[in-house]
Amino acid sequence: MRQSLIYAGFSINKLKELSHAEDSKRSHRMIKSGKTSVDAYRQAGKGLSHFGGYLSDWGSRTRSVSINDISDKLGVLVSELGESELEFVKQFDESRLKLKGIRDMEDSIAPSRAHRQRLVASIEKEEEKDPLSPRLIDLQNQLVRTEAENLVGEMQLDNKIREVMKSSFQQLMDAFQVRAQKQMTVGYYSRLLVDMINDDVVYPGDNPAAYNKKNAAQIMHQCMESMSRLMAPLSIDEKKSEDTHMKGSSSSLQLSERDCSPTVENEQNVLQVRNVPSQNSTSNAETYKAQLLSTIAAEQKQKELQAKSTVLL
Repeated sequence: MRQSLIYAGFSINKLKELSHAEDSKRSHRMIKSGKTSVDAYRQAGKGLSHFGGYLSDWGSRTRSVSINDISDKLGVLVSELGESELEFVKQFDESRLKLKGIRDMEDSIAPSRAHRQRLVASIEKEEEKDPLSPRLIDLQNQLVRTEAENLVGEMQLDNKIREVMKSSFQQLMDAFQVRAQKQMTVGYYSRLLVDMINDDVVYPGDNPAAYNKKNAAQIMHQCMESMSRLMAPLSIDEKKSEDTHMKGSSSSLQLSERDCSPTVENEQNVLQVRNVPSQNSTSNAETYKAQLLSTIAAEQKQKELQAKSTVLL
C-alpha cells in the first residue's frame, strides 16, 4: 500500500501536509524544514564525536611522542565539539516544537474562516437572485455572528504567534550564541596545541627539538577552565538594564588637540563631554563624530575671539 502511494506521487510527509488546513501548510513546512536541520546538526555532532575518538586511537599508535600526546588532546577537544553540537540540537528541537502551537491554532481557526467565506459567497449569490429574499436576512445575521467569533479567534491567533515566536527564537538564538562561544574557545586552544607540532624536516642522525608536554597540559587545562566558565548570554531585559547602568556610570570623556592659532602656540584645547553613551552602529558613530567636530570648532572659534579681544585691550 505504501509503495503504491509512492508510485502515485505521494509520500507519508505529503499526506501529513495534506491533513493540515491550507492556512497552516506554510507553518507546517517551516516546522518540517526545521526538523531536517535538527537531524543534520545531530548527525554532524555524532560524526565529530566519532572523529575525535578515531583521532585519539590513531595518534596512540604513532611513534612520535608529540603526535601521540597532541592527537589525544585534540581528539578530546573535537569530541567536546560534538557534545556541544548535540546540546545545541536539543535546544534547536525544543524551539522548533514550540512553533507547533502556532500551526495547531491555525488549524483550529481554519473552519471559522472557511465558514465565513461560504457565507459571503452565499449572500452574494442570493443578492443576485432575489435582493428581497427573507433568506438573505438570515444569511447576513449568520455572517455577523460568524465574524464576531472569527474576530476573537484571529486575536487569539495573533497573540499566540507573538508569544510563541518570541519564546522560540529567543531560545534558538541563545543556543546559537552558546554554541559559537564553545566553538571559538575550543578552536583557539586546539590551534595552540597544533602550533606546538614541530614540522621541520628531520634527517637520519638529527636530534629534533624536544616536545614540551607540560605546556600542552597547561593549554588543555586552560581550555577546560574556559569551557567551564562559559555562560548563556544575557536575556533582552538583562541587556537593557546593563546598558542603562553603563550609561549612568560612564565617566567623562576628555579629548585634547593642539591650538593651531599663531598667537597661542603649544596651547591644548581640552573638550569635556559628560556621560557620553557608547555608539554601537556606524551611523551613530558618524553622527557622534560630527557633533564632536562641531563642538571643537565652536570652542576653537571662541578662543580666537577671546585672544583678539585681549589684543585690542
